Amino acid sequence: MSSKKSTKKVSSKPVKITRKEFVKEWVKDLRSGKYSQVCEVLKGKTKGGRTGYCCLGVAFRTAQRIGLDPDGKLEAELIDKDNSIRGGLELPRAWFRKIMGTDNPDIVINDETDFSVSCSDANDDHNCSFRTIADALEVKYVKGK
Repeated sequence: MSSKKSTKKVSSKPVKITRKEFVKEWVKDLRSGKYSQVCEVLKGKTKGGRTGYCCLGVAFRTAQRIGLDPDGKLEAELIDKDNSIRGGLELPRAWFRKIMGTDNPDIVINDETDFSVSCSDANDDHNCSFRTIADALEVKYVKGK
């Protein structure tokens, strides 16, 4: 596993972060309870009408929180010009590929079968909770198992 670094400018100081460091922060946000979970889109509305995110949408918020989005361009990927939530965007863009090396990282869901699946499929097709996804990300990208 390579130790990819991404450099972004934050108030004239570049922020460098490794994949491992980014995943640690992403896992923290997935476990925080701060985000409601939705499927099929990075950002959408829950059945109760609250704003929610898929696991990859939380990665956007993580990037913003740690200073990888100084000019607000990530938010433009989540929100249409009329300030409505964009419904068709399902995967992050180049900034995420630069850090993670892929659009949609594979994880292993540790249940009876230990199957490998992409993060978005774990979220959307297998109805895995953010905690389950966070655990799997941590095992693969932080602990390196």
